[in-house]
Amino acid sequence: MRAPGYLGCAALVVTLGGAEAGAQERPLDLAGLVARLDLTEKGAKRWLEQLGVRGDSAATERLLAVSASSGASLLTREGGDSSVRIDPELDTLLLRPETGIVLVHNHPANVGLSSNDLRQLTKPGVLAVVAIGHEGSVFVAAAGPRFDREFFHERQYEGARAEVLKKLRAEWPSSSLPVAVSDAHFSHLVTQALSRAGIVRYWFTLRGAGRESYEKARVVFTRVIFGAAGRLKNR
Repeated sequence: MRAPGYLGCAALVVTLGGAEAGAQERPLDLAGLVARLDLTEKGAKRWLEQLGVRGDSAATERLLAVSASSGASLLTREGGDSSVRIDPELDTLLLRPETGIVLVHNHPANVGLSSNDLRQLTKPGVLAVVAIGHEGSVFVAAAGPRFDREFFHERQYEGARAEVLKKLRAEWPSSSLPVAVSDAHFSHLVTQALSRAGIVRYWFTLRGAGRESYEKARVVFTRVIFGAAGRLKNR
């Protein structure tokens, strides 16, 4: 697990301008955000190109700060092979409620949002977190009505993680669900459980092999998500 000062894979920061300032405490229109960022299939490919992902080239992470109103680049950061450090200059932006920031980053393995990704939502200046898989899957999350900014990771994320794992383990003996498939979608399942429990708001679209493997296990995954969410709602 990476330290809180890191965001899984590369990150691109989009500041939404004064009209969005302080909007984290209001319901965020995820569909509207997706439209503004153009997270269509073609749009996702353009984001990946901006993040340095082209064809079969090595996944070198890059962090950009882009103004949504003007399109001007505000910050540029180069990362390593699996993360980009959120340095003090960037963290200062994330901690200012008036900035209204969306974190967008790439996931080479095409997987969902990690615990460290979602933990960024506890920072006052972060409106949403977006991950774009290299096969085109897109995952977008924002704080929900039950989101606990002070104890999100310890009380909510870890609780959801434990419940999803428990439900998956109960399914393995009686279904044809390969462990490798459940592992590949584990983060996505946890975020869906958090969403159904009202802790986060979640928008996603699966593409490529990830979509195919998820669809084959959809019935089992749905039971897992609903079962875990039911437990979270009662806490």
